[in-house]
Amino acid sequence: MLDIVKAIQDEKALRPYFKDGLDSWKNWLVFFKVISGYAKLSSQEMAVFQECTGLKKLPQKPIKECFLCCGRRSGKSTITAILAVCYALWGGWEKYASPGESVKVFIIATNMTQGKIIKGYIDAILEMSNSFRAAVKRALSDSVELVNGVEIIIKPASVRSTRGFTCGLVILEECAFFRFEEESTIRDKELYTALKPSLKTIKNSLMIGLSTPFARQGLLWEKYNTHFGKPGSTLIWTAPTWRLNLTLTKEELEEEKEVMGEAEWGAEYGANFREDISSYLPTSIIDRAIVDGQTVVPPEDGNYYFGFCDSSEGLRKGGDSMTFAVAHAEQYDQEKILILDLVMEFQPPFSPEQVITDIGEVCKRYNIERIVQDRHSIAWIAADFWNCFEIQVTPSDKNKSQIYELLAVEMNKNTVELLDNQRLRSQIMGLHRFVRSGGMVKIDHIRGHDDLINSAAGAIGLALASETERPEIIVLG
Repeated sequence: MLDIVKAIQDEKALRPYFKDGLDSWKNWLVFFKVISGYAKLSSQEMAVFQECTGLKKLPQKPIKECFLCCGRRSGKSTITAILAVCYALWGGWEKYASPGESVKVFIIATNMTQGKIIKGYIDAILEMSNSFRAAVKRALSDSVELVNGVEIIIKPASVRSTRGFTCGLVILEECAFFRFEEESTIRDKELYTALKPSLKTIKNSLMIGLSTPFARQGLLWEKYNTHFGKPGSTLIWTAPTWRLNLTLTKEELEEEKEVMGEAEWGAEYGANFREDISSYLPTSIIDRAIVDGQTVVPPEDGNYYFGFCDSSEGLRKGGDSMTFAVAHAEQYDQEKILILDLVMEFQPPFSPEQVITDIGEVCKRYNIERIVQDRHSIAWIAADFWNCFEIQVTPSDKNKSQIYELLAVEMNKNTVELLDNQRLRSQIMGLHRFVRSGGMVKIDHIRGHDDLINSAAGAIGLALASETERPEIIVLG
């Protein structure tokens, strides 16, 4: 029978992994006892349970899903690795699987960089003893197949790559941030819905979401808001960093509050959902604007086309892309419809000369002759566009937040047609409104990039402003 607590305490199992002892992990052991179905806790453990769950009594029936809102540096990735190994080795799923069926442990990470960190923890556990090493049939960069037929697989958040499997355990690692990573191609709630059927045939299966909380939206917030402090098969466990990582004190962590600010510090270490951040646009509004299958709209005679270029030096791999977009307006029944015609992305490192040439050729096709450039952009753009294509460059009069605000108004009015581009969709979903001191609102991204949506929003904003003036490109640095 699976008992994670006994495995952690056993010198022949997981105990050697905790080289500095188990004292600093004792509150995590309380969590493991709860999800393992322990019928009784000590008075001290019960106090921890009640504080972290808002419940007065231990669960009376098996936990089928658990969502943890934990502060940063609380040990979430280590816990993910322990859960994956314990369930894969001792879950006892063979009796539920069909002949020839392989049961999976899925770890869904925000990106593969985070996934590699967790894979490193899993590999370290499985290398600790001869018995663990003997349990491994095959190890790859993102998976481990065990001799009992169970496979631990680490994936970025994607519906396509997770359908059609039978799972005993699914772990959503940092699920509050799935929507902000370009490697996470799906919203958290969509992924959750797609994965739930994979757990149906395994009776002791478990869905776990672990994350530092963020804004009051998305899967983690909805689960917390619905189930915290309420008995049932869904358990919510919320704890600040210093409650789970006993090597750190609240006083030590408060030194970072002045730099981070109260709201960010409260979320990152206090495990509080932020009230100063809201979503840019609902998913339904974004998806309504996307024209399925339309990746480019060729130029047509009689239309005035407007462009927007978010510039980049293109030197550092993984840095900002240089992007370009074209849009135009058409009149339908007294209403102006704003159509995104084209988006281009040049990921670094790239040749600036080649990028200027490619954008210039597109400008010629769409009859774009004048560029508006952000004041902080790179000087070579103005010179190169003029020298190569005789395109004039002038500064922009709007900042990024103003441009995004214009786009939001039009999308809410259902007057925007966006291209079917997954990276563009991901980036617009990653935008948020930040309320600053004095009530000032800033619209920006949280993680990843917003280069494509910068260009798209700028081109659409120009098309909105005028359909009779000479076309423009705005370049933002």
